[in-house]
Amino acid sequence: MKGQSALEFVTTYGWAFLAIMFVVVAAYYYISLKPVNPSCDFGPTVSCNSYQFFKKNDGTMRLRMTMANGMGRAISFWVPDPSGSGYILLNQTLTVNNIGKNGANNYNGNCTGPAIFVKNGDMISCSFDILDTNAVPDVGKFAKFDLSIRYTACETDPLYPARCNGDNRTLHGSILTPFEAGLNYGSYCMDEVCDSDAGETYTNCPWDCQPPYPASLTLTSTANCGNNRLYKDNESDQINVTVYDQYGNPLQDAQVKIYPEDIPAFPGVVQHITAYIVNPSTAVTDSNGRATATFTWHACNCCFPSYICGFPLFRYAAVSGQAYGHDPNCAVLDGSSFDGMQCCPP
Repeated sequence: MKGQSALEFVTTYGWAFLAIMFVVVAAYYYISLKPVNPSCDFGPTVSCNSYQFFKKNDGTMRLRMTMANGMGRAISFWVPDPSGSGYILLNQTLTVNNIGKNGANNYNGNCTGPAIFVKNGDMISCSFDILDTNAVPDVGKFAKFDLSIRYTACETDPLYPARCNGDNRTLHGSILTPFEAGLNYGSYCMDEVCDSDAGETYTNCPWDCQPPYPASLTLTSTANCGNNRLYKDNESDQINVTVYDQYGNPLQDAQVKIYPEDIPAFPGVVQHITAYIVNPSTAVTDSNGRATATFTWHACNCCFPSYICGFPLFRYAAVSGQAYGHDPNCAVLDGSSFDGMQCCPP
């Protein structure tokens, strides 16, 4: 009886079991064979244009990508060199599992734009090298990368657009892409090598060849400074600035900010020169690297103890990028002599 019952059970429900098994097997194959689509996601403010993970001729691996700055503001991947000689690129971080070495590993890379300041809409090129070769994936196997892109928000610098020493920020994103066989394109723009033999320059390939930046400047003014120089309200001087790039050439289209720089006359004396107008507020150099602005004292409310009035208290200064300079001349304020100007009592 038990055997007959078992046979009847199998006869009755066997087709149902077969159907379930078929569905399970079909689902398994569907999931395992479903194609994986490459993806690149850095949020709504940055769009990925291209990305590729490949094996280099020397056996190491590289991830490279291009994207567009859609943040609506200027950024920079360059920071001042601590030695005071120009700029250095910020290190960027790539995190990946079981590639290069087993486990989770971080690798460094860099990102560059077409200039020191990357404006909204500019293209950005990033590259990361994986120099470890203990764990090399099969060609065609997908790899997922997490990226942290560091940059400076230029417009948080009060001296922008002449300078970009703003807040430091980080953009996070991810890339999913297959591993490709060794690629050898020869020399090409955005390969991180400035190949002069291939005709690459900072003009036609600024991503590889460092673009010119303000490296130094000179400043002169029409001020006839001396201990007897007294400024009246609305009195003006002309400021002339010449900017040079890192190659020693006059730099065209450099942004320049001009301002009065306090010079303490005595230890502990606090001075604040605030009542002035610079026109234009940001000067731009011409083809000779020269920029001109008018500096006008207006409704002066400086704070100088009267006993130091008549001493040199400030000088004209200018900044363009990391370049700085000042007029060796100086000016004097004496608020006790003219209407509209004030000095704090001693």
